[in-house]
Amino acid sequence: MGEGQMMSELYQENMKRQNKNRRWKDGLAFLCILLGSLIVAVNMNTFVEQGELVPGGFTGLAKLIQRIGLSFYDVQISFTFLNVLFNAVPAVFAYRLVGKKFTILSCICLLTVSILVDELPVVPITGDILLISVFGGILNGLGMSLVLNSRACGGGTDFIAMSLSAKYKVSTFNYMLLFSAVIILISGTIFGMDKALYSIIFQFCNTQVINTFYKKYKKKTLLIVTDNPAAVSADLLELTNHSSTILKGFGSYSANKKYLIYTVLSDSDVRKMKKRIREQYPELPLYLFGHSMGSLVVRCYLKRYPDVPDGVFVCGSPSAVFGMGLGERVRALLARKKGAQYHSPILAEALFGGFQKPFREEGRPNAWICSDPAVVDAYNADPLCSFNFSLNGYEALLYLLRTVYSTEDWRVTQPELPIRFLSGAEDPCRDSDQKFQQAVELLRSVGYQNVTARLFPAMRHEILNEPQKELVYQDILKTIQIWEENQ
Repeated sequence: MGEGQMMSELYQENMKRQNKNRRWKDGLAFLCILLGSLIVAVNMNTFVEQGELVPGGFTGLAKLIQRIGLSFYDVQISFTFLNVLFNAVPAVFAYRLVGKKFTILSCICLLTVSILVDELPVVPITGDILLISVFGGILNGLGMSLVLNSRACGGGTDFIAMSLSAKYKVSTFNYMLLFSAVIILISGTIFGMDKALYSIIFQFCNTQVINTFYKKYKKKTLLIVTDNPAAVSADLLELTNHSSTILKGFGSYSANKKYLIYTVLSDSDVRKMKKRIREQYPELPLYLFGHSMGSLVVRCYLKRYPDVPDGVFVCGSPSAVFGMGLGERVRALLARKKGAQYHSPILAEALFGGFQKPFREEGRPNAWICSDPAVVDAYNADPLCSFNFSLNGYEALLYLLRTVYSTEDWRVTQPELPIRFLSGAEDPCRDSDQKFQQAVELLRSVGYQNVTARLFPAMRHEILNEPQKELVYQDILKTIQIWEENQ
């Protein structure tokens, strides 16, 4: 059997398994949406109704109009009618801009909640308004977490927020929050501010529960180098329900034939894969190596998951940038006016413009990356290298810089974790020897006791591509040997 035929059969088998798994996953998601909707509806007819709270959003608006009609005009208005009316137009926009499947599932949730609220009896649980606000918020958060984790929402302002985000690539959270605040304020003006204040407690508890149980679907690109692509690809599919692309390659250092498995996973899926690797190869250490922007990524990962790696390499790291807060505000302003995909020469000059100055006499653009002219020429000729970031790219970069160089929120569970900083002595990214040392000292100051560093003379940013790169490889191998001896 030829290699191409083997890969084709592997792909077909993976697709069959993926389709089967998708059907099971869709069925489970549907059940979770129904269960979440039931929890929300029961909560509406117990805690929310008993405490005369206003949930916020279109649901709160529907409840407010219901209470106004009943209190002042003795008219019982259907909650289902009001909720469907308010959501009709936003649902159409969500269908066009967000997606068919998402909108249909969200409408199922919306209709289920609305009908159950009208049909289920109102059952008082307790007369204590504080208990009502706290436990009502918790219960509502649990129900909505089930819905959100099933790739749906409760409709209303969520439809508007996601539609605007999909079309204009901007965050609308603050506007939706303001809308809910206005609804609560109006309710407080009519029925008493004490109810409005307790509604805020309800919303706070609801939000905290959702933030705990609902993890936004952030994707990560995963590249796995392996000699056994079929087994690894099958493992990926079984564990994450994601297919992958298998590429041929060879090691530039060893020249040995290798396979690269390329896939895009969620943050939770990446953790599943790491757990599986740990289980299968418990004796093998896990070392993280990040270069340039990747050096920021590995430290952000360490900050979030301090107990995962056995060692960290921070290579070619950018130093802390003066005025990061101003840069973020400028980027946000430009994004509102130009869109997230705009390529700003202003930010490019502010962040990278100074890198070329020490090497201007060489007459090569981007000479700062490497002292080898051939590497620089290849970089300049590659369309995947020589381009300016979009504004959302700068958003990610500035976020990483701010997170890495903040001394807050570090959870050091392994104080003895070895961390090695590597940089070229002529790398303009490090700004100065002092700034480079400050980055090292920051990790020591938050509690890491085994942080070392080395500067390589006459090397620039791409130290792994410098003429004397063997010195860097030898340092990495020697460092790993020392780490393993000290385990």
